[in-house]
Amino acid sequence: MLALSVAAAVTLFLGAVVGGVVPGPLARSLRIPASGIEIDASTRSFVLKNDPDRKYYDLYLDRFGSDTMLAVGIESPDSYFEEAELRRTLAVTRRIEALGDVKRVLSLATVVYPTADGRLADLGDLLAADSADPAALRQFADQMNANRIVCEYLISQEDGRTSMIFVYFANGLDGEEIVSRGGIDDIRRVLDDELDEGHTVQLVGNPILREALRRIILSDLFIFIGATQILAALAVFAIFRSLRIVVVIMAFVWVTLAWTFGIFVLADQKLTLVTAILSPLLITVCVTIAVHIFVHHNEERLAGGPARDALRETVRRMGKPCFLTSLTTAIGLGSLAVNRIGPIRAFGVFGALGTMLSFVLAFALLPIALDGFRAPAGEARVGRTRHPVLRILGRFSRVCVTHPWTTLVLAAVVAAGAIVGITRLQVETRIVSYFKAREPIVKAYRSFDRKGLGITGLEVMITSKTANILSEPVQSQIDRFTEHMRGQPHVASVISSADYLREQDRILAELKKSGNFSLPELVPAAAKAKEVMRSFVSPDRTSTRINIRLTNVTSKVLLEVIRGINRDKGGFFDAALDVRVTGGTKLYANVVGTLVNGQIRSIAVAFVAITIVMAVVFRSLKIGLISMVPTMLPVLITLGMMGWVGIALNGATVMIASVAIGIVVDSTIHFLHRYRREFIAAHDFGTAISRTLLTIGRPISYAVLILSCSFVILAFGNFNPTNYFGIMTAFTMFISLFITLLLLPVCLNLFHFRFEKNNSKQAPKSPARGD
Repeated sequence: MLALSVAAAVTLFLGAVVGGVVPGPLARSLRIPASGIEIDASTRSFVLKNDPDRKYYDLYLDRFGSDTMLAVGIESPDSYFEEAELRRTLAVTRRIEALGDVKRVLSLATVVYPTADGRLADLGDLLAADSADPAALRQFADQMNANRIVCEYLISQEDGRTSMIFVYFANGLDGEEIVSRGGIDDIRRVLDDELDEGHTVQLVGNPILREALRRIILSDLFIFIGATQILAALAVFAIFRSLRIVVVIMAFVWVTLAWTFGIFVLADQKLTLVTAILSPLLITVCVTIAVHIFVHHNEERLAGGPARDALRETVRRMGKPCFLTSLTTAIGLGSLAVNRIGPIRAFGVFGALGTMLSFVLAFALLPIALDGFRAPAGEARVGRTRHPVLRILGRFSRVCVTHPWTTLVLAAVVAAGAIVGITRLQVETRIVSYFKAREPIVKAYRSFDRKGLGITGLEVMITSKTANILSEPVQSQIDRFTEHMRGQPHVASVISSADYLREQDRILAELKKSGNFSLPELVPAAAKAKEVMRSFVSPDRTSTRINIRLTNVTSKVLLEVIRGINRDKGGFFDAALDVRVTGGTKLYANVVGTLVNGQIRSIAVAFVAITIVMAVVFRSLKIGLISMVPTMLPVLITLGMMGWVGIALNGATVMIASVAIGIVVDSTIHFLHRYRREFIAAHDFGTAISRTLLTIGRPISYAVLILSCSFVILAFGNFNPTNYFGIMTAFTMFISLFITLLLLPVCLNLFHFRFEKNNSKQAPKSPARGD
């Protein structure tokens, strides 16, 4: 016993050190990092590393610079062409331009226009005096309305009060770096200083997305870990009515988490919105395995005999089924390793690792705690046959024996409806759709869509190996394609180098018309135009881009637009031009197919691997296949339900099937393991099923209810995918309880599967009755 205690102490200590719980000189002396877990709030982690479009996107960034952008929408109480509003726009623009990490700002204040007297001016020239000339203000408004780029990019003609400021940051800075360097806070301070309460300001863009992701991941992590532990502790106390058992089980949970996340950190992994779900998952896995061990130990103590014998018998009888349940759960989670999306793959790998660690630590630590427990007197007073759960299970056993065919037909009808629902499943990969409607970033996107100011962008890069990309024939093709795209559904604006060249020609024509045209006037304007064109034309003039902004976009709409561009481009561009859709949005659209294919591969791997394990363990391919019926049907029903109610597959919900398969089969394993024991003793199906349900049915029910309640906690998070993952996984767990306790016995009865000591099958002792 002393050796076991020492081993437990060493396990606890190493778990704390590896998990980064022991900081300072001690951890450093052991050369183990004690740093905390880092958070990856980037959306790029969901992009496929080996995606050919990713390499093309890197080429796009090399030619046109960083696409990290912040869009600032300002809704004024009056028209954006009022003098007071223009002065505010000018002040905000100049202060943002002066910030360190800002490369360029595009707003009404940066647009050059021709004046009536033949000069080139911008908003600073117009507002140089204390009071602007009303005629000059009207001319400025007329010039802006005549400028297509301004109308499609910088002002909303829907309400006449919302204008945009686009902030482009220095190359090499991504959204997270901009946030960490205080760039967004600096811009917010500028807006607070220059705008009064009558203005509504909304921010969107990659930096805002990163900022919101980091905030919500941290918030959800706190909610999930805290709430799941509280719920688990309450559930354990409700089952055993013992604070000591609660403390023991929760200590076991913490050691498992420390080991798992210690290895997670050592493997240089970061928390994402997907891997943040690991903590509540592992907490529930640990609690369920502990519940099975403690319930069985209570049964052994109630049977009488020395405490050491009860402990020894518990370890002997529960070791195999608990190992199998841990193994199959690890297989289900590990099947996600075939997914090509990094965060999903990491969730599967470390979920599987944590599950196997929970088994090792459970049988290393819990027997030591059990050794000092007294017989559960409270349970003895309740009486086994009078327990309400056992009365329900008794009814289940009668249904299994008397109505097997009715149960099977009902299950088949439900499965058919689920299959129809699966055909209706949609996939959604837009990160903004993951946020709650109350989030400012979602309100901003919806507001801009209502006002015709599309924020979701696609890029079309055009490369020529022979002609100058600014030549008239090439620009004519670009212009025709741009006009074609403006007439497509969901397209809010299309801007290309052809639009800038056309605007330059318009300005030049108006200057010449005035009669006061002079070349020196064009020098500063030409410099500014060259800077703008640099973002649309590569320095070697071999490539240009077309920016397409969309409104009211879903992943389905996005894919339709991309397919339309690829279908139509051949009718506008000759073979000498390479025309390809690119951009970050295109990379996220590519994830749609990957999610579906990854789901299919993960389910296939989990199904085959678990079937083989079950067939080997029970030495029968038939029992391996039978065991998958109550395992796969709940998953089928859940996916069908998602299709019927419109819950899309995304970065979190795509994991439901693999997680559920791995966990649901646990109940099947415990049931079959106990059924074999009872049938060998009774040699009668009805008796064996009744005894199985009245013994193992109770801890199975406890475990499933704890799992369901724990996953429901995820519904209180701030990400829609996490909410749906929690709700639908809890739903899967809950219905799996009834399917395992009803359909599995029915299948065993109808397929005449019986156990003998040598695991051979024999003819049924009691054929199915009824029906």
